Amino acid sequence: LGGERPDAALTLRVSQLNLDSLLADGGAEGDSDDAGQDAADAGAFALPEGLDASLDLTLQTMIYKAQVVRDAVLRGRLENGALRLEEASALLPGGSRFALTGEVAQGEAGPRFEADLEAESDNLRTLLSWFEIDVDSISAERLRRASLTTRLIATPKQVDLTGIQAELDVSRITGGLAVALGKRPSFGAGITIDKINLDAYLGGAAPGGNGAGGGEGGSENPLAGFDANLDLRAGQ
Repeated sequence: LGGERPDAALTLRVSQLNLDSLLADGGAEGDSDDAGQDAADAGAFALPEGLDASLDLTLQTMIYKAQVVRDAVLRGRLENGALRLEEASALLPGGSRFALTGEVAQGEAGPRFEADLEAESDNLRTLLSWFEIDVDSISAERLRRASLTTRLIATPKQVDLTGIQAELDVSRITGGLAVALGKRPSFGAGITIDKINLDAYLGGAAPGGNGAGGGEGGSENPLAGFDANLDLRAGQ
């Protein structure tokens, strides 16, 4: 700290962290009520304008869910009431990596986060399994290589992904996505795919099935809980 305006700096280097062990020792992962309270308090969020600060955190190796995360970096700067994310990156399981740079600023409608995201994976199946997403029903020849670049804009009320440039196996995907965060969620998407083999991704699902409400006793329509405006196009 020094000068007329406080300016703090923290640099931290960690060679190894076993997050599995820490979570096991710490008990429950948290109270769901806390998450709801955090969302309710989003409008009260404000970055301090009377303090400048910087953070430079490097984590060489982290064990999480029995897998290794390497070269995690978090570097940012708080200055004049705006938070600049200079780098957030890591090497993830499945030969995967991500990098995020952006800025959080206080607007009239609350905080606004704008960032550029780059991500890629040499084995998306392994990465999704690490996130505990079941992909067993999808052909073993799929969910291999994937990449994504996009512009992310987030406020307490909406999340936008613009300028999407993505690849999934042999498919190239472009477009944008907007998600409204309210009591009744809604989203809009304009997506173009050059080619895709849907049979390989739908697993063993029967094309006819029982329909949206064809379950025994008339199950609820899974599409009734949100609104959507979609423009999806595929070349072949």
